[in-house]
Amino acid sequence: MVAPPRLTSIQLGQVYKLKKISYGLKQAKREWFVKELSFLLSMGYTQSTNDHSLFILLKDLLQHYWCMWMI
Repeated sequence: MVAPPRLTSIQLGQVYKLKKISYGLKQAKREWFVKELSFLLSMGYTQSTNDHSLFILLKDLLQHYWCMWMI
């Protein structure tokens, strides 16, 4: 995933808040979700069957949870 061009530095634990106005289309949220979905699945995450915005990565003793939703 690539950071927006206006972003000069990325810090650990930083959260991106996407504004609908920036992307303009009603389908922009869905397109971002599809892009994030393919990225997370390629990293080894699995999508929860109960909550489709929750992704889980289980490796050895590591449990990592990623929750994503679009406002």
